[in-house]
Amino acid sequence: MNQYLALNDSKFINAELGELRQSLKQYNAKIRADMEHGIILINADATYGAVSNAISKSIYVSSIMEVSTVVNAARCGDMVSALAEIIGRHGNARFMLEVKRIGSTISDSAKAIEVCLGSALEAQGFKADLKTPEIKVGIVLAGSTAYMGILDSNMRLDYFRNSANAAFLNRAEYKIDEAFKFFGIKIRSGVVLDIGASPGGWTDFLLANGFNVIAIDGALLRYEKLKAHGSMAVVCRNGDSSAASSAEKSGANCISEDNDASIAECSKTCRLVHIKLPVCAESLRIIGLMPKFDAMFIDANTSPEQSASFMKSLLPFMKHGSLVVMTIKLIDYDISGHISSVTESIGSACSSVRIKKLPHNRRELTMLAELK
Repeated sequence: MNQYLALNDSKFINAELGELRQSLKQYNAKIRADMEHGIILINADATYGAVSNAISKSIYVSSIMEVSTVVNAARCGDMVSALAEIIGRHGNARFMLEVKRIGSTISDSAKAIEVCLGSALEAQGFKADLKTPEIKVGIVLAGSTAYMGILDSNMRLDYFRNSANAAFLNRAEYKIDEAFKFFGIKIRSGVVLDIGASPGGWTDFLLANGFNVIAIDGALLRYEKLKAHGSMAVVCRNGDSSAASSAEKSGANCISEDNDASIAECSKTCRLVHIKLPVCAESLRIIGLMPKFDAMFIDANTSPEQSASFMKSLLPFMKHGSLVVMTIKLIDYDISGHISSVTESIGSACSSVRIKKLPHNRRELTMLAELK
């Protein structure tokens, strides 16, 4: 029997347990949750490839590692010896360590532990290589236990330690970045809708990746940051002094909601048009002045059912085969109920739907749908 460790957001551990039991049923896997530390241990008579393939469509598993060794994390010498054995089995390959602490009894930071262990291994003649390692060894510290194993080259144990992209406008931008990477979204051009855009994290990402954006939100965006991407226009109601002032300060063109000709023209010439209205009859009328869209992105702070309703109301403005990326905000613990309500609501309009709990999602999931 081989042992595997599944990492996830502990808020979703019960849902993940049910998912794993179903997907690994064919292997008669024994699955045990360490509820205190939010990890799941799997014993299965199957290879790593078979296990990872079986759960490849998992909503909740963020990463899975085959466990090579389990040692007492309080004994540094034990960890160094175990790591030396793992690396030795791979011909003393150039190595990189990644540590994730989950309620660890060790007070040092994950980075400090990596440096300490790496230095000890180098003193024994092993060669660390942080840029082009031949093997990457994962070390999960849960309580006083260290679980060790080889990681895939693109696998991360901790997605947050290095989340310091100074170019990103806010935390939400990591979510859309992760969605593009996880779902393998290849499109990088066209005109797209960004629903629930404020303060502009998704808009910033989309503009930086080559799209022209029509953003819809009743709140202001961070125009001073967004103006670096090119020309902007703000469409607002007459008398909206806050929108007019913010647009003027950032050099954006401010357009009244009833100036149809200017709106239609700006939608063709501006990188960003912000319709400073909620999704309503008037904003839908304005959108109708524009050509059909290549994709839709929804990160609105609303219930899953309301977000799905936004999507349905905007379908007439989308091209056939276009993509929708939407966060499903889990406003209570009925996770499966929210997933069902969204997929049932929009399913007839979609040729495919995928849902994933991405690392930077908090109490939410991300959905990718392809429209018919």
